[in-house]
Amino acid sequence: MNSYIYTFIRNDLSPEQRIVQTGHACYEAGKKFRDELGVSSLILLHTDDEDDLTDVAYQLDMQGIEYYMFYETDYDTGFTAICTRPIIDPKERKFFAKWELFKHTV
Repeated sequence: MNSYIYTFIRNDLSPEQRIVQTGHACYEAGKKFRDELGVSSLILLHTDDEDDLTDVAYQLDMQGIEYYMFYETDYDTGFTAICTRPIIDPKERKFFAKWELFKHTV
């Protein structure tokens, strides 16, 4: 059975911080959502900034999808990334189609 974790990262962070903050969120989500599903595929999505990230959290709450939202205390950075529980249900997967995949541009 395939499972997917959806991770959101803020575009207003530096490329280095995007990587680090994604790691933080996924690590903490892994501790929170331990399961027997095995390895999940990582789907990386993006938001513009902290306000957009908070809006994503609200939408996840409304859908009943559990997640971990990482808060970076350094430099008053705030909430930086979200990582969901593993998603299996096709209807839940379809919910994430409205967001664009993260694309790194130089």
